[in-house]
Amino acid sequence: MMEQHLQEIEARAAAASPAPWAPDPERHSSEDWIVSGVEVLRAADGEFVAEVGYPDLPAREAKMAFILASREDVSALLGEVRRLREALAAVGHWALAHMEGGLYRRVVAVLDPGEAAPDARSRQGGEETT
Repeated sequence: MMEQHLQEIEARAAAASPAPWAPDPERHSSEDWIVSGVEVLRAADGEFVAEVGYPDLPAREAKMAFILASREDVSALLGEVRRLREALAAVGHWALAHMEGGLYRRVVAVLDPGEAAPDARSRQGGEETT
């Protein structure tokens, strides 16, 4: 995943209503909900998030669970991606300092295929070793 794509996801998550998201308690217990089968989901600040409706109750419950969890799941996944990228960078810096050029490029290619490894000649100031 490219950095720009990750930043776009982070921007959408930051712009979304605050967590947690939950069914509207007033609507959930009303007769209107029982008749229509439409669930209104709201953010922690009361802002409207979505309406979920489907004639099949198990399918509606599954969709609701996914939507409700997505707000917190996306934030958690973004944090994990950032943490893993930092760990990969640390491994890359160690590898750059301790491995020969060809081996270093192979390790980087396995750990992070989207990143281009620095040329070993520029790193070592001479001919590449493999």
